[in-house]
Amino acid sequence: MTRSYPYLYRFFQSLSLTILALAIVAVFIPVKTPVLCSFILYNAVVIIFWEVCKNSKYKKQILITAGAILIAAFLLGLRKREWFLEIYEVYRFEILLLVAIIPFTLFLSLIREKLSWLSVICLIFIIYAAITELPLHRIGSAAAFGSILLSFIEIAGKRLYGSQITEKLSGLFLVSLCLVLCLSVMPVSQEPYPFTALKNAWYQIKESAYVLYTEISLFTRGQSNDFFVHFTGYDDRNSIGGSLLSSDKPALTVSVPGSLRGNLYLTGNIQNHYENNSWSFVTYEGSEQTTLQKELVIDYLELLYALYETGNFDDARAYVWPTTANITYNGLYTKDMFFPLKLYEFKRIDEYTSLGNKFTALHPLKEGDSYQFRYMSLNYGSPALDSLIESRADKEYQTTVAENTGFTAKITRSYPPLRNEVPASGFEALLAKREQQIYQNYMQIPEYLYDKIYALTAEITMDAVTDYEKLEAIEQYLQGFTYTKTPVAADGDAIEAFLFETQEGYCTYFASAFVLMSRAVGIPARYVNGFCVPVYSEQTSQFVVGSDKAHAWPEAYLNGIGWISFEPTAGYNQYHDTPWNYIPASQRTDQKTEDKTTEENAEEYETKKETEHIDNENVQLSKELTQTISRLVMILCISLPLILILFCVVRLHNRKKRYLHSSNMQKLTALMYYELLLLKQLGMPREANETLLQYAKRIQDDKSTLEQAGLMDFVNAYMQSFYGMQKQDDDSVMNAARCVCETEHFYTGMRKIFVLYLRLKPVSEKV
Repeated sequence: MTRSYPYLYRFFQSLSLTILALAIVAVFIPVKTPVLCSFILYNAVVIIFWEVCKNSKYKKQILITAGAILIAAFLLGLRKREWFLEIYEVYRFEILLLVAIIPFTLFLSLIREKLSWLSVICLIFIIYAAITELPLHRIGSAAAFGSILLSFIEIAGKRLYGSQITEKLSGLFLVSLCLVLCLSVMPVSQEPYPFTALKNAWYQIKESAYVLYTEISLFTRGQSNDFFVHFTGYDDRNSIGGSLLSSDKPALTVSVPGSLRGNLYLTGNIQNHYENNSWSFVTYEGSEQTTLQKELVIDYLELLYALYETGNFDDARAYVWPTTANITYNGLYTKDMFFPLKLYEFKRIDEYTSLGNKFTALHPLKEGDSYQFRYMSLNYGSPALDSLIESRADKEYQTTVAENTGFTAKITRSYPPLRNEVPASGFEALLAKREQQIYQNYMQIPEYLYDKIYALTAEITMDAVTDYEKLEAIEQYLQGFTYTKTPVAADGDAIEAFLFETQEGYCTYFASAFVLMSRAVGIPARYVNGFCVPVYSEQTSQFVVGSDKAHAWPEAYLNGIGWISFEPTAGYNQYHDTPWNYIPASQRTDQKTEDKTTEENAEEYETKKETEHIDNENVQLSKELTQTISRLVMILCISLPLILILFCVVRLHNRKKRYLHSSNMQKLTALMYYELLLLKQLGMPREANETLLQYAKRIQDDKSTLEQAGLMDFVNAYMQSFYGMQKQDDDSVMNAARCVCETEHFYTGMRKIFVLYLRLKPVSEKV
């Protein structure tokens, strides 16, 4: 009974790992417990069959019988084809799983010596399943613990007894078997154990790994570089030219928990200086350096001030719509933050800095990181907004300090977060000073382009009166150009060629041309990079922004209004101009419906929507977790054969290395053991009562080529070395190696793969 323990030990270890694999499969494709138990019994039969074939002298007869059974089953399937197809349609997954168990079991037999280390992977998987509360089948968990316990026994036994572990400790498989049976039948709690400390450690490790990765990535490509729309979406190349390649790789997820009007243009950075096909941000001499956060708040207030002075503050929603949006990073790893025009508040993110042209997080933002912001969406394309802009065409701000208590009171009541940003007096003087700074920073045109662009723009805007009419004329003119992702390469300046020669390009060409033409007629303008997010056009509260949504557009400064975006790119106007209708308070007939969107109920409405959004995110997270594990299983299916190949290569290399550094006696022993294996698999095993000399003579009679290769000399050299302790020279070893190579030549076709298997087998000290 004792001598059978090693086989039972290995049998139970292989069975445990296969059960765990079946349980993992059951996570993704539900399998009922009776079916899972049937799979386990089937796998046990497969393992027993393999062990019997491997250790029985009647192996050929067993394989012939098994082959005959398979052929009979195949013929029965052909005869009863319709019946078989019906079974296949109902039990397709189960049949495929049954077929897949066989190669998996054979794979376990090939790496039998490494099964103890494979159980380390089981331990890691069990920890991962505990952290993520993976619904692993109880039988699979029990089998995993049994395999892990066997590994501990084997590792400890090898340190105590070396190669004698199978005789000394293999009987302890009964302990593992009892543990598995107990875990399989004992009652468990319906609520999973929280593993709080383990989860916290996992999240800390995961966070540190992400931060390290993003820091290295940012360091290697330069953290100071801005991001630009170029080849594959949002890229760090700052030159204009070349082809634009499409990519739908997810970059961000935008969700709007409340009501929404208009699409969302997310700014990544702002540029003001153009030179030689390149945009950059420059603070010109004599101008003050103002943070972007302060600039955006003042710009927000300037638009509200326009509504206040024109008497439209109470009906502001005909012109602007207060909106809250959430940004979640998917495929981007960067410190840059994205934001819309007319932004007035960031939420759910504390550590960030505001530069002159962009926002930067203190730590790199990775996949899963998110934040929230509030902004005003403008009613682009509406008569109301056009009328407001035209009414402010001749506005000039006072440079002297004057009281503005009425406007301050309005802001304090309607926009509490901004109450500290509006002084009790001197607000117009502040706007006048800011306007002067804008004209200093956003009017640059390269000298080599100024004359040609000025002449072209003057011709286009000759019938326009106000600045807004001029900008609309420029926008309409450029929309007549052709949009292409593969523009003709220009020898000189790309924008010059775009305007005066090719008249084709993509968004960076259109935006750059608009900015330079706007400046040519005396209107400050800036170049903006980011993403165009059509949430309003798609009528969805959540939108996955792909890299193909990366975009560039211009923004122009209008006196008395502030910064306004335009869309000169051909085909994009439908995303920019999305007017909405708004009924003023004096004309409302359904007051109850309108009350739902008043400022008093806005916070409660947003809280409710955010709660629903969080629930949706949890569901989405569960789906993403399942998809992630599916990918991991697929990766394992691909990587395991590669690992097996790598294992064979490394083992063969180590064998060769040990062989070259061993003595001639050890080389002869290894070669003799390998020669006997080769002959045995050729159907010429050595008999129990047969000496090596007798065996060699019998082989030579059957295989004359081995006699010519010097088989008898090989055997004599080995016996003199091993039994007579006589030193053998290198020629004897070389003759033995030639004899082994000649024996390998008897293996042809697919049987050559078996030679590799024999080379991987451990060398015995006894022959």
